[in-house]
Amino acid sequence: MKHLRQFLCIIMCLVMIFTTGITAFADTEAVPSGETVLEDGTYTFGVVTNSKMFKITAEDNGTCQAVVKDGKITATIRLSGDGYSKLYMGSAEEAAALEAKDKNSSEFIPYKTDADGKYTYEVPVESLYKTIKLSARGSRWFDREMVFYNVLPEPVKASYTIQTDTLSFKWTKASEPCVSGYEVACAYDADFTDPVPIDSIVNGQGTTSTKIYLEKGDTYYLKVRSILTIDGLQAYSDWSNVVTAKNITVSKPKLSSVTAGASKAAVKWTKKSVTGYEIQYATSSSFKSAKTVKISKSSTVSRTIKNLKKGKTYYFRIRAYKNTADGVCYSAWSAKKSVKIK
Repeated sequence: MKHLRQFLCIIMCLVMIFTTGITAFADTEAVPSGETVLEDGTYTFGVVTNSKMFKITAEDNGTCQAVVKDGKITATIRLSGDGYSKLYMGSAEEAAALEAKDKNSSEFIPYKTDADGKYTYEVPVESLYKTIKLSARGSRWFDREMVFYNVLPEPVKASYTIQTDTLSFKWTKASEPCVSGYEVACAYDADFTDPVPIDSIVNGQGTTSTKIYLEKGDTYYLKVRSILTIDGLQAYSDWSNVVTAKNITVSKPKLSSVTAGASKAAVKWTKKSVTGYEIQYATSSSFKSAKTVKISKSSTVSRTIKNLKKGKTYYFRIRAYKNTADGVCYSAWSAKKSVKIK
């Protein structure tokens, strides 16, 4: 009996370890399951195709309407053109063979024209987030691919900072699954017809900024959208808010004095016509691990920095900033000053 109990205990432990491993793996799954269960009803789905010749109409912005009934999904897609007379849920070779036998087969999905004159097709959706292979009848049958998804990405929020002709374009992190990166658009005009040549693709869901080098005096318009990579195909969120950034010059303040006291330092500087100032201080002359104090009044020209370590030498510098509607413009940093704390 003793050996039997030991054996059963070992088996139970192995089952627990195996179950925990499966649970841990499931919790790290980045892409939603293709077996998504939806209640009966009408939904707006995202849809992406693998060909510019088989494209969702621009008015629908990569979406379609879908109906779920008795667990089955039917999506109504609207294509941008009128070059396809019917679809088939199979390969082009299979479609051509069936057409040769029965050109009016019920397995074909004919187009319908909606109120906007768009060619629409009712497509059965076996699984979300998985590539669906089908074919489309134009001058001949063509192989095509589509992916449907039900988590529609929200636009991210964009902003910027500028310092010495360098713009840091920033945005909030996209929270949806399948986001592989972002696309940035930058132009000299608000219609984005005069683009600024930049590296537009930013890889990685957690990378939420990029640097752009500016010409003095120019105004720049920027926007960003998230890229979803779904089973090898790419889809996009709506564009963010448009950010307007003018490369203005912010006058650099000067540190008048830094006076050491008991565990503190009194910092004074010249006044500028700005929104405010930032003081940076550290025990390293390179300002590694520096702390920053923000001062939000342009009329303030002094500040006492407390809780400094006795006997340590601290380095100080300051810069001014101006707030705009979409971001912040900074001056260059002042020359640094150092004092030994009493």
